[in-house]
Amino acid sequence: MTKDTLRHELNKILISNRPSHGIRRIMDDGTYTMYGLDEIAKCKGFQQNNPHHDKDVFEHIMTVLDLVEPKLELRLAALFHDMGKPETYTKDEKGVGHFYTHHKVSAKICREVMTQLNYSKQEIDYVSELVYWHMIKHNTIKTKTIRKFIKNIGDDKLEDLFKLQRADISGGKPPHNYEQVDVLQNKCNEVIHSTPPLSIKDLEVDGHDMMILGYKGSDIGKCLNYLLDIVIKDDDKNEKEALIDLAKKFKEN
Repeated sequence: MTKDTLRHELNKILISNRPSHGIRRIMDDGTYTMYGLDEIAKCKGFQQNNPHHDKDVFEHIMTVLDLVEPKLELRLAALFHDMGKPETYTKDEKGVGHFYTHHKVSAKICREVMTQLNYSKQEIDYVSELVYWHMIKHNTIKTKTIRKFIKNIGDDKLEDLFKLQRADISGGKPPHNYEQVDVLQNKCNEVIHSTPPLSIKDLEVDGHDMMILGYKGSDIGKCLNYLLDIVIKDDDKNEKEALIDLAKKFKEN
């Protein structure tokens, strides 16, 4: 089968009523390798030895896959979200299993497989960002950096991220506590509804202003992104005169 045919077949599996059935089928008949899903085989039977989980990595992934709504990007993110766990597994002195940085490894696997299957850049970016950020919690991110987090993931992905996180929790060992997700979602909503600068278009300067200062080509975008990072940390600096001064200094460096 061609890559496009494989992608089409995988998509059909993922948006079905019970996507786990289709994934189990290609696991059983060995065709999962054709889809580039070699890493998922390592998850089967891989015990997590963690008080938050009562399933092996593969069964957890299958549960989360069935729990998220049949939106292709969400189902893809659910499929890949924990594939990096076997590679990152460590055990502490009490015998408890940990998977530090598994979100990064999982996002890398996600990009590699989706690229191999000829998914579009937009689809790859969207899904891999969900995978990369699925472990973010409100107690690991300061309120003042919420804006930067929203800028990094993109506010268009937030709703799907929270759906993935809730399904991830539901796929773990009961009781299921969604407080971490609720708090982070509320914080993000507060920031978004306060209309803070979250993208270049929200700045009080634009590309034309940069051109007047002598910026050309890609340097225009570099300077605007530099200014945006400053404004995200302190929106009081989002004033044209102040930004022009910062842009002048940035040009001199």
